[in-house]
Amino acid sequence: MSATVTKITAADIVASLAHKRGLAISTDPTDLLADHISALCEFEGDDTLRMIADLLREGVLTVEQANQLTLMHVREQS
Repeated sequence: MSATVTKITAADIVASLAHKRGLAISTDPTDLLADHISALCEFEGDDTLRMIADLLREGVLTVEQANQLTLMHVREQS
């Protein structure tokens, strides 16, 4: 008998929180500007990072939680 282990990623956690709060990915002009600035620094953001920012702005996440999820997500992507 083999056991299947499902790893929960930062993206899974963020998507679940956003879904529970009814948040959609922000298309705010400041987010688009941040995407362009990040691209200049050779860093591409993604939907998970945008949702973390949205959850932080909405007060769902604390700064510490947002930082932990961001770091976890970036590590998982590399």
